[in-house]
Formats: sequence, C-alpha cells, structure tokens
Amino acid sequence: MKILLGFKASPDLSMMAEKDWQAGDSLQIDVSFTQTMLNCFDESAAELMLMVRDGAAWQEGELNLNALTIGDSRGEHYLKLMYALGFQSAIRIDPTSSVDLRFNPLAVAKIMQAYHQKVEQQSLIVLGMQSSEGHNMQTAMLLAELLNWPCITQVTDFRVIRESKQIVVIRQTEDQQQKLTINTPSVLAVGNSTQASALRVPTLKQKLAGAKNSILHYSLEQLGLSPQALQQENDKQLTKLTRQQSRRCGVMITGGTPQEKARRLYHDYLQGRLSR
Repeated sequence: MKILLGFKASPDLSMMAEKDWQAGDSLQIDVSFTQTMLNCFDESAAELMLMVRDGAAWQEGELNLNALTIGDSRGEHYLKLMYALGFQSAIRIDPTSSVDLRFNPLAVAKIMQAYHQKVEQQSLIVLGMQSSEGHNMQTAMLLAELLNWPCITQVTDFRVIRESKQIVVIRQTEDQQQKLTINTPSVLAVGNSTQASALRVPTLKQKLAGAKNSILHYSLEQLGLSPQALQQENDKQLTKLTRQQSRRCGVMITGGTPQEKARRLYHDYLQGRLSR
C-alpha cells in the first residue's frame, strides 16, 4: 500500500520587516531570504501517516510512505526531514517560475494527478486542509475530482485496516465527530487534529541517515504538462497585493513613582473589571 503526503513549504512571513513588503511588477514579494515552514495541517498529515506506520506490524514493502512537494529547492529541507522520519521516497516537482500556484489550486491538483498517473500510482493521498499561502481549501477536493476518487475533509485521525486495506477515518464536523470506513483509493484532507497536533522530531542519527537518500526531481515536461496546460480562462488574476495591517492601540500610564503608576492602573482600568 502506498500513501502519498502532499505538503507545501511556505515562507515564514512573520520574519519580514515592514520595508520588505514591496511587491514587484509581477506582484511578487521577494521571500528568498526568509526561512520556510510547514503549517499545522501539513504537520498533522505527516504525523498521522507515521502513526499509521507505527500502529501495525507491517511487513517489509507492504506499506510505503511517500512525500511530495511542488516548489523550489527550499522545500528539500522538509523532504530530507521526511526521509529522516522513515518515509520511503521524497519527490520535488519544479513548476518553473512562470507558473503562479498561490491562488491556483486546480494547477496544484493537476500536477499531483500527473505524478500519480505517469510516475507512481498511490492508494491514498493525504493533504493538509489548506496552505499558508492562498488559503484556498480546494486542492484536495479538486484532486479527488480529477482522479474520480472520494474525498474526506476535516480529518482528525485515520488508520489502515491491514488485512482489508480499508481506511478508518475520524472527521470533525461543526456539531459532531464522525467515524467512517472507506475503501481505497481516496483523498484525505487533514484539519485540526488533536491526535497529531505536531510533527515528531527526528534524532541526529535519523537525520544523518535521511541525508544520504536522494530526492527525486521532476519537471512539468517530464509529467507531460506545460505552463499553458495549468492555466484556465477563469483563473483568478491577481490585480493588487497589500499587507494586512494589525495594530493595537495603547495608553501610556504616567506617574512620578512606580506606586503612583500602579494606583492609576488599578483605579482607571482594573477596578471596574475586578468588581464585576
């Protein structure tokens, strides 16, 4: 059984100073100097796959965990991390700089579909619910539609029944928790998982062993795709890019001594709240 993790290594925008938020002519912000990060949904998806591996006595070659990312070389740090944690293969697909995937979940789904159909077919594809860029929440559903597979969203936990290769899925709706037993192939979109809220950290020995493995690289041409094939007439066109400002107001408490400032803080701001 082959399970594929799809994740996105996103730039850590919290590290950028105010002067760095300058969009160029193509409405791109230079984030090449920032560190990258995995969001909580991608971390949970990876951890749930590792829990599946640990939860049964799998024979050698019976379960293969694979990780795939679409983007530039900065994502390879996390592919090496997946190798260190025991994934069997790590794949990076370079979409070229001419393809903007930030607000085009259909293009991402088409690339993953092409990898599945032309390189290595998977039994289960697991994605985080949304990426830190775009926040589309559509990639998993579009991929399932292209593959004609079922898609389960808001997944918080899942396990594989080793004998039947069925998937027991726990998903959280607005008002209840559901437990489903589904057949493969299928697509899972992982949401807020309390069972796997963070990805485990590999040991130094695991990191050294994982660093010896080679990352598999594919271009769009090798997958039978072109930048034009990833564009649709009704694609969203980015026309403006501004930074969302989040500011808080403050009040300076003045006084001649610390004791006077403390009294003013209590009488002017705290006393009314504490007496309620």
